Amino acid sequence: MAISVWEPSVICDIATRRLIERFDLIPAEIIERCVRDVWVCALHTGARADARLLETLAQSLLEALPGHTETAEPLTGILIEPPAGPRATAG
Repeated sequence: MAISVWEPSVICDIATRRLIERFDLIPAEIIERCVRDVWVCALHTGARADARLLETLAQSLLEALPGHTETAEPLTGILIEPPAGPRATAG
């Protein structure tokens, strides 16, 4: 039985499971939403939405989130304010 690119359940589930194992500090609901959003974007652009593509693109997005590592701030839905004070300039 071939998997249709129009059926997100199987390919999204594969990518989501792998990413949940890697990003244990990010809630599973956020990871699932990210994978589904990437799936919709891939279909919109005409790309073949397989599990490898979804996982790779979603991983890039998840790595940009605060809270994806132990040293980052936990996810709260609130943007982190930049530190106050003068900016250091390179030069």
